Amino acid sequence: MKRREQVMGSLAVLLAASFYGVMSPIVKGAYGEGHTFPQITFSQFFYATLFYLPFFLWRMGKVKIPFREGVWLFFVGVIGLGGTSLFYYASLQYLPASISLILLFQFVWIGLLMERLFFKKKGSPLQLFSVLIVLLGTFFAVPLSYEGGGVYLPGFLLGLAAAVSYSFFLIGTSHISHHMEGWFRSAWMVIGAMTVIGLIFLTYVPLQELNPFGGMTKWGLLLGLLGQVFPPLLFSYGAPKIGGSLTSLLGSIELPVGLLAAFFLLREEINLVQWMGILLIFSGILLSQLEQFISRKGQGRIPYRRKTHGENG
Repeated sequence: MKRREQVMGSLAVLLAASFYGVMSPIVKGAYGEGHTFPQITFSQFFYATLFYLPFFLWRMGKVKIPFREGVWLFFVGVIGLGGTSLFYYASLQYLPASISLILLFQFVWIGLLMERLFFKKKGSPLQLFSVLIVLLGTFFAVPLSYEGGGVYLPGFLLGLAAAVSYSFFLIGTSHISHHMEGWFRSAWMVIGAMTVIGLIFLTYVPLQELNPFGGMTKWGLLLGLLGQVFPPLLFSYGAPKIGGSLTSLLGSIELPVGLLAAFFLLREEINLVQWMGILLIFSGILLSQLEQFISRKGQGRIPYRRKTHGENG
């Protein structure tokens, strides 16, 4: 029975990460139909909120949320979830989906740097070595030029900003008390992110340009469900069954899935040198988690580590 649960947990995590991987082609498809950056970003959170809101209101009076924890959860949702979507989707206006995804995965070393700066947590020699591998892989994977005019600087900076926001999200969720159900935390963060994102956009675009209906409905539903609803639920189910380190290892499947989706669905060209760089990045990601996985395996247990995609909302 335990073996079956581990298999089901692994499949759930793989499926959740794969959903994340296909997000960029969906966003590119929405851009291709003429939808705007504010409309796409807002619609994702709008439809995710529609899904969560009935359950959230039903449980609201039954779940006690300490004030400080509620405020922190709100900021993690706005800066982590909202910021990642804002910067990532904005970068997709300038860059191929494959390049934006590679830049997003710089969270591997940015997260270590943030933990060092804010929590004085030193990375192990193996983690630092994995960072060098990721940076070397990025050098090969991100071309100095591509058809259309090179790595456009705003897109490059937006991609890195998405990685910073995502690092904040991962670190922020690891400092949240877990007495609340995972879906309730996700709902709190998604609703907060939608509210703030909507207010930000309304400062410079007319209300009608945020319209999530009509031709935007299918894209908003896809982005909301595949980005903010299904993955958190799948991670919440699978991560406790297989442990945090294995969850992180399996979760990195998002990178190859996203790149293959860009290659086959968007017909983006990825040359041999880029594939070599991508392989180095993927190896660095696996290496950064391997040390913890082996050490915990050797202890005869793999405790659930909170800092995973399972906190995504």
